[in-house]
Amino acid sequence: METFADGLSLHTIETPSLGDRSYVAIHDGWAVAVDVQRDLDRVEDLLREHDARLGAVLETHIHNDYLTGGLVLARRLGAEYVVPQGPRLGYSATRVGDGSTVRVGALTVRTIDAPGHTDAHAAFSLHVEDAAAQVAFTGGSLLLGATGRTDLLGIELAEGLARRQYWTARRLARILHGDVRLRPTHGFGSFCAAGSVVPSGDTLAEQLDANPAYLLSEEEFVADLLARLGDYPTYYAFMGPRNAGG
Repeated sequence: METFADGLSLHTIETPSLGDRSYVAIHDGWAVAVDVQRDLDRVEDLLREHDARLGAVLETHIHNDYLTGGLVLARRLGAEYVVPQGPRLGYSATRVGDGSTVRVGALTVRTIDAPGHTDAHAAFSLHVEDAAAQVAFTGGSLLLGATGRTDLLGIELAEGLARRQYWTARRLARILHGDVRLRPTHGFGSFCAAGSVVPSGDTLAEQLDANPAYLLSEEEFVADLLARLGDYPTYYAFMGPRNAGG
């Protein structure tokens, strides 16, 4: 568990076999969950342990590497289910775009469009009331020491999405302050990362000094990312449609 100012706590749920992480933020009896996987008991146990009510479940994007548990969890606990604007879904959800906010108790979640890993991708900054963000959930877009792969929607779109990812990283650096802690979903051994993720610190300021998205020119970054894509797991082709369909 990590603790932040103003009574905010953050709990990381790691799945090493997938190289992914889910998150549960808790403040004053209210909780927000991010990129939840199917083993919902891990989230529900946290909520019971901290006597917290789940107010919202956030998806940074439609995932290709695992079946989400977010929809089931939101329905089971009566929470708002939040998904970025984009592909048609087979279920109802709160669709959010750049600048949208979701309130859960004293927590404010702000949406930042972050295309690149997929075309419909969001980052979420988390604030207590209207204070500066203490943490930002960057999904598969801005990782620690790397960025997400950009061929999930087809290799023919990979270069264009790589360019969007480059500018997403720069926009995040303009919107967020240097002390904000980045909490990506992918990049801890996940095939969703473009290349290897190297230890590089978890604040935005530390990423500015370590992440190729900030150290390379656009052309250098795109060439490097495309060269690092690696094998594409065959099951990825099935996960995205299942998650969109519910």
